[in-house]
Amino acid sequence: MERYTPQQIVQIVQLYYENQRSVKEVFRKLRPT
Repeated sequence: MERYTPQQIVQIVQLYYENQRSVKEVFRKLRPT
């Protein structure tokens, strides 16, 4: 598991609730590769 800063956690939670149907999309936004 990676450790995130509180600020990143807030961003993750916001993205999660915006994209509840697809968690994969959240991680795509977090990690543009």
